Amino acid sequence: MIQSMLLLKGQQANLFDIWNKSQPYLGKTIALMLGDLYYLETMMAKIDEAKDGNNKRVLEMCTVLWTLVLYRED
Repeated sequence: MIQSMLLLKGQQANLFDIWNKSQPYLGKTIALMLGDLYYLETMMAKIDEAKDGNNKRVLEMCTVLWTLVLYRED
């Protein structure tokens, strides 16, 4: 978002246009973050609900792998 704002500022656009043209990027980032947070909270709840120790470990490993992939992509 900052890069697009700086690019528009370099093109001598006014502040109103800079802000409006960078808004969709901020909304997309927030939506992705909220989706990731929802997934993490859901997985943590499922891990807590798991009764079998093996199932609990598998869910924990899946969650760790997912967070590592997410960290690598972001």
